[in-house]
Amino acid sequence: NQSLRTSRSLRGPLSEIRIPDDCDLIEAFQVLEDGCTVLIRAGEYSWSVPISVERRGVRIIGEYGARLTGSLIFRNGSSGCVENIQMCNLVEGGNAHNVITAEGGEWTLENCHMFCSPDHPLAFADVISACRDADLHLRECTFGF
Repeated sequence: NQSLRTSRSLRGPLSEIRIPDDCDLIEAFQVLEDGCTVLIRAGEYSWSVPISVERRGVRIIGEYGARLTGSLIFRNGSSGCVENIQMCNLVEGGNAHNVITAEGGEWTLENCHMFCSPDHPLAFADVISACRDADLHLRECTFGF
């Protein structure tokens, strides 16, 4: 897993954030601005609480081999795309979170592989949950182990 660190100042308008070069994944989503691109280098990244995405026009792009273990929540009014990511859900204390929960906005997931943790077969969750005003487009995505 990638350690929590910042290698450059993340101040001023941000158009692109590179993980882990610029900061860790959690910090990237905290400083994210509308229209920002998050580039995730190959490697394994995990976090212990769901991360909320509230911005519009966000691009989350993974290099080949980028694997995320955690949960993303796309908040109402957010929008963007997720590309080339392997993603497994977060399980903590026997409770499972969805891989992605879309509460609203328009999101495209392309060339992603999403699955629930095989290490916790009794901790049930959805790979994707879409509700309210969510508009999801899936292209060349796979689900399962």
